[in-house]
Amino acid sequence: PETKSKTIYMMNGVNERDLRKTVLWLRDGQKCICEEMNDINAAYLVVGQKVDGRLVITSLKRWQKGQRE
Repeated sequence: PETKSKTIYMMNGVNERDLRKTVLWLRDGQKCICEEMNDINAAYLVVGQKVDGRLVITSLKRWQKGQRE
């Protein structure tokens, strides 16, 4: 799915080239039944790290405008 816009903050070994050529991986993603991921049009806060050349998602949370935690 395509999004209208995105903001990416990168640290420690991840660059824009990595993001263009690599997909995000969610470990055991096929088994995931998370309600958080049902709406593909929603905004998400995704945290991950680079592992063996892959960008692996370590945390995913639906983000709502004005939400602070």
